[in-house]
Amino acid sequence: PGRFGLPPMNRPQPQPFPRASVAPHDPVAVTYTTGSTGLPKGAIYTTGMFAALLAQLGDLFGARADDIDLAAFPLFALFDILLGLTAALPDLDVTRPAQVNPARLVQMIHDQRVTLAFGSPALWEPVTRYCQAQQITLPTLRRVLMAGAPVRASLLASFRGLLAPGGDTCTPYGATEALTMTAPLGAEILAARAARPEPIQGTCVGRPAPGIEVAIIRITDAPLAAWDQALRLPPGQAGEIVVRGPAVSVAYFQRPQADRLAKIPAAEGTWHRTGDVGYLDEQGRVWFCGRKADRLEWPAGSPLFSDPVENVFNQHPRVYRSALVPGPSDRDAPAGGPQPVILIEPLPGHFPRTVQARAQFVAELRTLGVRFVLTSRLTSFAFHPGFPVDRRHNAKIFRDRLARWVARRPFAITRS
Repeated sequence: PGRFGLPPMNRPQPQPFPRASVAPHDPVAVTYTTGSTGLPKGAIYTTGMFAALLAQLGDLFGARADDIDLAAFPLFALFDILLGLTAALPDLDVTRPAQVNPARLVQMIHDQRVTLAFGSPALWEPVTRYCQAQQITLPTLRRVLMAGAPVRASLLASFRGLLAPGGDTCTPYGATEALTMTAPLGAEILAARAARPEPIQGTCVGRPAPGIEVAIIRITDAPLAAWDQALRLPPGQAGEIVVRGPAVSVAYFQRPQADRLAKIPAAEGTWHRTGDVGYLDEQGRVWFCGRKADRLEWPAGSPLFSDPVENVFNQHPRVYRSALVPGPSDRDAPAGGPQPVILIEPLPGHFPRTVQARAQFVAELRTLGVRFVLTSRLTSFAFHPGFPVDRRHNAKIFRDRLARWVARRPFAITRS
């Protein structure tokens, strides 16, 4: 026994451990969703799904045997091992990436000569601000993955400036059920944004990843018992994003009702309904417009999608993030019923404390909103000290909680 009563850990193993015999359709893991739009659901991962996912990640990110990956999301440490890479585990609470100590993280990147990294936008925002303030660059990094929520174009541009020539960001768009549906480089996203600069276009998330088929279907909350080509919408028309492929989970663990709502059986392979709204452009790129559950029918028959609306107000230099939520009913409004409210989480140090400060802030927001027909009639705003977000990425906003917060505090709404 060793000093602490444990047997020596370096005993020779004369025989290799037996390998389990598994088939491609055998389940090997259950991975749970964040629960940002309801109860968390366990997506069943099979052996074949894992194999396809690893091949996909290796191709997309050009992983090399000498890469050192900063795995700020624990699941990626597992992928590192399976890909034969070195995983560097950062000194942070993985359930609160937004509270990272950027100085420690940057020091680790330098000390370990990290070449790859994965983290949510909530992690990379403070790291970018720190590096810019300290005039620090990250020359060893050649690929930085930002995922878990839409990534600001300003963050992509700023972070790319910290990297050596040839280095770039990558913003995978995916879900627990389909981890990598697209994986565009920052250069591609910035070029798409330059071609379509208006924020109401939504967020470009790139072309489908290898092995992934993407379609846009008409929006409905009802189950779809079978795939029909008539469900497809043409390019430019927003609808629900659906995907299929060998790296896409086809069932939840013991949730048959969830399967009926999220899966569409088809002869060529089951489609997964992402619950996201978006559209395809003429070049085959996917544009994200928000969660289907977060859309607001206002005025009647003209749904407001969260991402294009929030993009408009996120342009304000003192706004950290915004959220479109249903507010109290207003019988004098054009459509009646619950009226949209834009909740604003200001950057640290910029929360308006007085009536006059709130009125001035709202006037500036309205100046942004009136530039677009989509947001010109949004006149109700409220300021929140800190949005409730998921623990996994600290980026997915719990809009249902924000809606309840507004309902309890109608006095907090400032109307212009």
